[in-house]
Amino acid sequence: MNSSAKLAITLLLGASIGGVVVHQLHAQAKPPAYVIVQLGEVRDPSVGEELRSKMTAVTLAHGGKYLARTRNVTALEGKPAPQGVVIIVFENVEKALAYRNSEAYRELAPLRDKGMSDHSWIVEGLAN
Repeated sequence: MNSSAKLAITLLLGASIGGVVVHQLHAQAKPPAYVIVQLGEVRDPSVGEELRSKMTAVTLAHGGKYLARTRNVTALEGKPAPQGVVIIVFENVEKALAYRNSEAYRELAPLRDKGMSDHSWIVEGLAN
């Protein structure tokens, strides 16, 4: 077998192995997680801005990225629209839980509870 044929076979074999490895790595990737917050009644407006800035710092420090953070919500069906919605994406459910269970987040809970009545969930997204 000449050297050109050996080189071609080696390149083809390398590309095939690389394709299999990349496919397996993608299959092992965990889907993203979304923290969904339904903003409720504002009990103490003075808390709002302080909580927002502190919560932003904690969220970003834990790898969260805001996708939505608004009180501009339009109802389509069912119950009336919430007073606002926050959607934060994390790399996976474990990272979203680590954020919610972090000491920094827990320290903000009393301030959050004093200022507003919110509901929240972690929702696992679809794998890419």
